[in-house]
Amino acid sequence: RERTDIDLFDWVKKAEQLGAGEILFTSMDHDGTKGGFALEALQKVDELVSIPVIASGGAGKEEHFSDLFQQTEISAALAASVFHFQTIEIPELKHKLAQENIPGRTVRYGNRFRKRRWISSRNYPRCGYNGCAHAWVYE
Repeated sequence: RERTDIDLFDWVKKAEQLGAGEILFTSMDHDGTKGGFALEALQKVDELVSIPVIASGGAGKEEHFSDLFQQTEISAALAASVFHFQTIEIPELKHKLAQENIPGRTVRYGNRFRKRRWISSRNYPRCGYNGCAHAWVYE
């Protein structure tokens, strides 16, 4: 990790101005901690741009996903190790979020559209299991 003089919030605005279609926000201070997403920073980034923001870094338990979608307007969440090592079981997380009325959205897979909540590297033939993360997508 290398420090720069670039302000995070200035950078996301600049990225949008340059044509970015979405922001993948990985909090390096939260990544790998399993202590939850960087909710305050994520919400501020989301308020600064009009493009989707994807949260990454910090997921450690089911409640972290619930907190993210109930306390922010973030478009999607990404997690990897909690699913690879089965710290969080996918069916249980799906069930919990469905019970909390956290809706999914239509996601494009190749040339087809399907109602999906869970995006996994297994859904993408060009993406190896260890080379891609998993994401839970919401409107």
